[in-house]
Amino acid sequence: MNKQTEKIRQANEHIAWMENKKGRNHPLSTFREWMKKAGLSQRSEDWNPICIHVAGTNGKGSLCRWLSDLIMKKGKRVGVFTSPHLISHTERIQIDQSPIDLLGWDQIFNESKDFFEKNELTMFEMDLWMSLVYFSQTKPDVIIMETGLGGQRDATTALDYDLCLITNIGLDHMTYLGNTIEEIAQAKAGILIENTPAGLGRMDASAKKVIQKQAKIKKVPLFEVTDEQVRQFFSKHPQLDRIFRERMLPDYQKENFILALEAMKQLGYGYDDPELQDLASRFFWPGRFTILKNDPLIAADGAHNPHGIRALCESLKPGEFDQVYFSVLADKQAITMIELLKKKVPSIILVDFDTPRIADLIDLSTQCSLPVCSYETMLENLKKTDQNTLICGSLYFVGDLLRDF
Repeated sequence: MNKQTEKIRQANEHIAWMENKKGRNHPLSTFREWMKKAGLSQRSEDWNPICIHVAGTNGKGSLCRWLSDLIMKKGKRVGVFTSPHLISHTERIQIDQSPIDLLGWDQIFNESKDFFEKNELTMFEMDLWMSLVYFSQTKPDVIIMETGLGGQRDATTALDYDLCLITNIGLDHMTYLGNTIEEIAQAKAGILIENTPAGLGRMDASAKKVIQKQAKIKKVPLFEVTDEQVRQFFSKHPQLDRIFRERMLPDYQKENFILALEAMKQLGYGYDDPELQDLASRFFWPGRFTILKNDPLIAADGAHNPHGIRALCESLKPGEFDQVYFSVLADKQAITMIELLKKKVPSIILVDFDTPRIADLIDLSTQCSLPVCSYETMLENLKKTDQNTLICGSLYFVGDLLRDF
C-alpha cells in the first residue's frame, strides 16, 4: 500500500469514527466558549465575510445552492456548510460548490481530534468546527451555514450572522422540536437575531404568525415570499418560467429561487434577466428531483417528511409517474407520506436499503398493502423498466441510489 492510499484509508476511518458520534449537541454557550478559547471565529482583522444562516423543515439545501449560484454569479467566493451529505461526507463543507479535499479534511480532523475526544463533540459539532477552520483558511467572501435540527438550540446558532432565512415549517424531528407546527416554528425562530434582517419562505399561516411575533419582539426587519409573489414574478419573466418547465424544476424550486433572490436584494445585489436565465439553465442540486433517465422518465427526490412529499406531489403532473420506489426512516411519518403519494401514483413499492434507522417495512407493508423489495432488486428493475419511475422517501436512500445507479 503506497502512502497516498494509506492516507485515504485513514481519512475514511476517521469519517467512520465521526459518523458514530451522533447525539444531542452541547449548549450554545459551551460551543461559543470553545471557539473563544481556540481563537476560532468566522471573522478576523483581515477577513469579514457576509454570513447567512439558513433554517427550515425542507428546502434548506436547495436554498443554499441557489444562494451560492447567485453569489458566484457576481464573482464572489462562497463557503457553504450543509448536511446531510448524499454520497461523501466531504460534501458538507464546500467552497464555490466544490467539497473540501478528503486529505485536506483529514488534516483539519487530525489537528482537532484530541479536542473532539476530550470534549465529546457530536458529529454535527465536529463538522461545524471543521467548516469554520476551513473557511478561516480559505477566506470566502460569503459564508452560508445550514442548521441541522431546528434553530434555537442548533450548534450553528452559536455564530453571528448578517441575514437569517427560514424556508418553511412542517412536522419533522418532533422528538427534538415539538409536536405542533407552532412549537416547531418557535424552535426555528430561534435563529432570529435582534435588528438583523430575516426572510421567510412560503409557510402555514400559524407558523408565520409565531415567527412574526418573535421578529417583532427582536425588532427584526422581516421580508416574506408569498404564492402571489412567486406567480407574479414568473408571469413577468416568461423566458425564465419556460426554462424552469423545460428543465422539469419542481414548483418548490421556484419558491426557493425567489427567497434566494430576495435575500440577495437585501444584501445589495441585483440581477438582470440574462443572468437569472443562465442560472436557471444550469441549476443542479443532487437528490432534489434529479433526472436519472429521460425515456422512460426516472427521477429521484430526497423528500423525506410529509411536508416535503406534499410539495413534491404538488409539482407532479397528472399521470407523470407510473410507479414509486419508496423507503423511509423509522422516525418519519411514513403512512402519511404514502397516502399522499397514492393520490398521485398508482403503484408504490417499499424498498429495504442498508441503514439501521430504516422503518419496519414488513409492518408498513401490512398496514398499507404494499409490496416490499430489496435495494438490489430495485436497481435491477430500474435498468430494464419501461415505466416512468419516481424514487423518494429518504435522502440517505436517494444518496445510495445516486452512488449506484
